[in-house]
Amino acid sequence: MYWRKQLTKSFKKYNVKSEEEIDEGVQRILDRLIFIRTSEDRKIEPNILMSIARQCESSGKQLYRQLVKIFRDYDDNYNSKLFIKHSCENWETEDNVLYDIIYGLYETKDGFRYDFSIISSDILGGMYEQYLSYVQGRAVNIDDKQKTKRKSHGIYYTPSYIVNFIVKSTIGKVVNNKPSSSSNIKVLDPACGSGSFLISAYDFLHDKGSSSKKGGSLFYKFDILKDNIFLS
Repeated sequence: MYWRKQLTKSFKKYNVKSEEEIDEGVQRILDRLIFIRTSEDRKIEPNILMSIARQCESSGKQLYRQLVKIFRDYDDNYNSKLFIKHSCENWETEDNVLYDIIYGLYETKDGFRYDFSIISSDILGGMYEQYLSYVQGRAVNIDDKQKTKRKSHGIYYTPSYIVNFIVKSTIGKVVNNKPSSSSNIKVLDPACGSGSFLISAYDFLHDKGSSSKKGGSLFYKFDILKDNIFLS
């Protein structure tokens, strides 16, 4: 929450934008940085954030402009809505705020390193819930009043054990009764939030097909995402 407030303050200082625009831009940047850190710790991508931060410190280049270039590269590689061009990429901000965020995503001030490869979806979902609470009532602390506001707006993250139970009780019944129909299953989450139900549905369908030669291929994973999983 501290990083969010500092980045919000910096954007407001240098850009004439509405509260909604600032909120969306800040969340987009934080989401991207967390995604990149996760891809680094899962050995999908090299440690690019720390590298670019150190290069900018030594060369004097503007860090935010270099981050935007990284965002464009990720958009080319992953073709994801998360990295699609956004107006916030043209905004001005203070690099010292971004240095704090980037270095803070690697380790605590006490020197304990974070490992994003083992951070569970429950923790990320909880972060998402707090963000929704923040935009619905910006200056409200996490107390009974904020919990009431979350409830009134339907802002809740479902724990993974409940998600898995629901998926097994619905999709599981269809697959167990008619295994051959797995490829025809369409899973839609119109209010996907942090995506916990869709992730669990994907994992379930993948595990069911992983015992076959087809299930072990990368193309099979793509087929599940393309043919079985939907959001609106």
